[in-house]
Amino acid sequence: MKVTTDGCFFGATIPSLDDGTVLDIGAGTGLLSLMMAQKSPNTQIEAIEIDQSAFEEATMNVQNAPWHNRIKVRHTSLQSFDSSKKYDLIMSNPPFFKDNFKGDSVRKNKAIHNDSLSFEELAQKASILLSDLGQLWVMYPAFEMSQFIKIATDFGLYVHSLISLRNKLDGPILRQISQLGKTPMSAKTSEDIHIRSNDGAYSQEFTDLLKDYYLHL
Repeated sequence: MKVTTDGCFFGATIPSLDDGTVLDIGAGTGLLSLMMAQKSPNTQIEAIEIDQSAFEEATMNVQNAPWHNRIKVRHTSLQSFDSSKKYDLIMSNPPFFKDNFKGDSVRKNKAIHNDSLSFEELAQKASILLSDLGQLWVMYPAFEMSQFIKIATDFGLYVHSLISLRNKLDGPILRQISQLGKTPMSAKTSEDIHIRSNDGAYSQEFTDLLKDYYLHL
């Protein structure tokens, strides 16, 4: 199962739900859905993935998990996804590069270049699918996050919290995680977390977040 450190961090950062419905947009191998199912035993999760190979891997991972009866994986794009539901939590680790040079791998290009899911498409569809009190959680690099936040506001989605992830305390921002909702906030919360201490070991804050998911923390 292919996972990344920032993906695991993202999944650990998203809060648990007492109950309700969750939508995982661009599920990849199913990492976020599985982490949400583990910590939210009363939720029902739908995961959508456009790439055939990733969909098949996510389906296999879900089938082998203790929570398989609460996760439904669908092979579809967000643009084609049709649901009458309103979701209490939507989470997405979307493709983010825009107008960059592409490599030879079609699958990798689809995963990291946002011509398969633009900022506008994600914000617009999320605003439709999100319940009035629901939460949208997304992860982008810092520059792309600033662009997405501006566009999301046009669709009635407002930042409630922003988390910046760095490799080390004084290092550049690797990713930003934002929680958005339909209610404007006068003051959003901000947090800065680093993965490793100066001695190269995992930081205490990173360890506290990931200890329920990593075997050796």
